[in-house]
Amino acid sequence: MVHCTAGKDRTGVICALVLSLCGVEDEIISQEYALTEIGLPNEWKETVIKHLINDPNLKGDTAGAISMVGSK
Repeated sequence: MVHCTAGKDRTGVICALVLSLCGVEDEIISQEYALTEIGLPNEWKETVIKHLINDPNLKGDTAGAISMVGSK
């Protein structure tokens, strides 16, 4: 079992690589990865976005923050 806060970054990529090595089709892997988007509660996304916008590295970049919490 593998898990993390969102499941879309390191964990999601590692799982995608393992599935690929096991011969799973790319289309199925991308569909599985996209399930993360519907699995993340909106309240969690909003809280993380607010936190990220205040990070000096993003300098208030709302679009960048939204991109960071998504898994499209």
